[in-house]
Amino acid sequence: MAEHTISNESMLPVGSILRSVYRIDRYLSSGGFGNTYVATNIEFNERYAIKEFFMRGVTQRDDNQTTVSVSNTENRNAFIQQREKFKKEARRIRQLKNEHIISVFDLFEENGTAYYVMDYVDGENLSDRMKRTGHPMTESEVRLILPQILDALKAVHDADLWHLDLKPANIMMDKDSNIKLIDFGASKQLNAQKGGATTSTAISYTNGYAPREQMEQNYDKFGPWTDLYALGATLYNLLTNRRPPLPTDIDDDISNDKHESLPMPASVSDGMKKIVLWLMQTNRNRRPQTVSDLIDKLTPLSGTSESEGPKSKSFKEGTNNKEEQEHTILENPSSNNRGDADVESQPEGGSGNVLINDEEGKPIKPFHWILGGAMIICVLWMVRFCEAGTTHASYPATEDYVEGVDTSAVDIVDYDTYPSDTFAAQ
Repeated sequence: MAEHTISNESMLPVGSILRSVYRIDRYLSSGGFGNTYVATNIEFNERYAIKEFFMRGVTQRDDNQTTVSVSNTENRNAFIQQREKFKKEARRIRQLKNEHIISVFDLFEENGTAYYVMDYVDGENLSDRMKRTGHPMTESEVRLILPQILDALKAVHDADLWHLDLKPANIMMDKDSNIKLIDFGASKQLNAQKGGATTSTAISYTNGYAPREQMEQNYDKFGPWTDLYALGATLYNLLTNRRPPLPTDIDDDISNDKHESLPMPASVSDGMKKIVLWLMQTNRNRRPQTVSDLIDKLTPLSGTSESEGPKSKSFKEGTNNKEEQEHTILENPSSNNRGDADVESQPEGGSGNVLINDEEGKPIKPFHWILGGAMIICVLWMVRFCEAGTTHASYPATEDYVEGVDTSAVDIVDYDTYPSDTFAAQ
């Protein structure tokens, strides 16, 4: 995880012990409602991440630098209310048992506030990753992590929850490209009776990632499609490293492919572009209605992007791995650099013969070799026969064209390349 700076007044001191077992090792990040730290369970020497409820601009540290208090008594009720929501967030995450969703192991109150203990991901969020690299992710990289994100989202929706804040900053990726969905602070429960979300308070959102129904706080219109819009915006950001447009900007774009509001690199396949456009439909009824709807459409997209086509590296393309080069040549003979003839070597331990492809790319079979040899012998015999009673002009002897030819060699004499009268009787 990437580390950030924070003022000492807001930060829990390194070395602090929580619940007599968790030692704060270092600070990770902060949001409007909390600080996150790396901590160690000193009983088992296990590493975790701990999130502390801390309202920026409302709470402060007391003189002991650990206790959290409300700076203005008028905000006391708001602090208590938001702290309960913080604890509800932890309980919601805990009920989601999925390998691509952060796990919560403990929840407690201490120092006048609340904490929950979760997985420590040795990696970074996707937003920090692009800031570090300075460029967007490739479509291949996005395809690698997309199934994991969809698996996490499906688990959330199956539990009758909406995440409502899906974005690159809330997707963690470890060093092995494993994905963890984090930060359920904006998540809401499905209203089983009416549909939509069960809430009476305003829902926070991130501009560019929130669809119209979320920006308008129209809770009855919330559904899986609300998170799927955010997924489309997330994919757009990952593929372009650009902030996604607002729904109004998309509506104002009258082009069929929305290339003005959603420009994408030429390297992004048409299929992926269509998926992003589908997810980011401003009319919620035109988006995928469930994660399964999207998975069904993504199945034909699996593998290499359409714009790139099937790739097969050759020596010319700078492949450095010898085994990969050899495999590529066997798999795609047209990519080799071994002269004019297409050659395919027999596997090690085989007969040792060399197969040569004809003009249509079909291998010439052994009996063709025999037939070719017989024809050469016949030609030689005819020439000798003619020499017995006929004096030739200054044409080169036929032997000059066949002398030293090894019928097992790679390059066969192609008689169509010689003058048509070479072997004509004079």
